[in-house]
Amino acid sequence: MPSVPPPSSRVRTHLMSDHQELEDELGRVVEALEAAGHAQAQELWIPFEARTRAHLDTEDNHLLPALFRWRRREARAIVEEHKHIRGRLVQLAKAIAAKKAKLSEIQRLFDELRAHARNEERRMYAWADESLNLPAKEALMAALAASIAVVPRPPF
Repeated sequence: MPSVPPPSSRVRTHLMSDHQELEDELGRVVEALEAAGHAQAQELWIPFEARTRAHLDTEDNHLLPALFRWRRREARAIVEEHKHIRGRLVQLAKAIAAKKAKLSEIQRLFDELRAHARNEERRMYAWADESLNLPAKEALMAALAASIAVVPRPPF
């Protein structure tokens, strides 16, 4: 029987796992761009972008308002990172659609997402595990699961 993390660690565990899945999806975009070209990369990019936006939106709606009340500086920093990531998603989506995406740019996004995940783990997820009550934690995880459930999957 798999062990269930205690409620005090579930936010960090759940959201860092989601970050890893996003990294894995972006890795498949990179592999497709290297091997098959822009068409397959674009088919993989669309669900990756939607899923990344769902993750960011869930944090914006369920974690950041509470974090703003207690740790305004950390919350502002994460909001700025989210804005930056959304801008990069738009920029790279256009480049992929125009068949002008560079592997180095996608790798840079990969590095940025990894750094962002570490920052959130330290600034927001640790705080959430310590500060949010169980119903708030469960609502956050349910919202993330629901937003991810509607993300389209590539046909292959």
